[in-house]
Amino acid sequence: METPHVLVLYAKITGELSANCWNTYLDQLSQDLRDKATSYVNWKDQHAYVFGKLLLMKAIEKYGYPPGDLSGIQYTAYRRPYLSADFDFNISHSGEYVMCAIGAGLRLGIDIEAVRSIDFEDFRNVMTPGEWKDIHNAKHPITTFFRYWTIKESAIKADGRGLSVPLLEVQVQRSHVQLGDASWYYQEFHHIKGSCLSIATDHEKFTVDWEEVDFYD
Repeated sequence: METPHVLVLYAKITGELSANCWNTYLDQLSQDLRDKATSYVNWKDQHAYVFGKLLLMKAIEKYGYPPGDLSGIQYTAYRRPYLSADFDFNISHSGEYVMCAIGAGLRLGIDIEAVRSIDFEDFRNVMTPGEWKDIHNAKHPITTFFRYWTIKESAIKADGRGLSVPLLEVQVQRSHVQLGDASWYYQEFHHIKGSCLSIATDHEKFTVDWEEVDFYD
């Protein structure tokens, strides 16, 4: 059996776009997506939302969809978006980066988190005792916390129920995440400086390619 393949398109937010460029990108989206984008108060949140949709448009074109066509997006009962049973996609953004992962013949989830200062007390109920032990004993506890967080998030995003699944129930093992009776296999990536990044799928082995998109060109 051929090893499933995941393609990740990603973009960096390097500054606020000019009004002309911003409006050109907005015009590529449907009215409901434009309304959603402009509902965010902060320009960086607006850019992250729009970049995510533009990355998705580029990604699905590789799977035979017409360029720029997001009209077929539907949502599960848990508000997880989908387009086709033939492939799966997932979007994540944090800090300066926005990412869209896509692949055929598998379920997937991606999560990126910029490592930042946090109060562990605010997250007491998201890690198991063993995970907290690893975190507190680590050389860089906050980075280790976000490693666990992104692994768990990528798994529950692949699962499709998102944060309706308590993170405490997501058990991180050496190469997979156990969520009830299901196993989600993850890979971590370290090429985005200052961030933790994980991709989880329902296949034990999968390959990943990366393609950077520059929206400021």
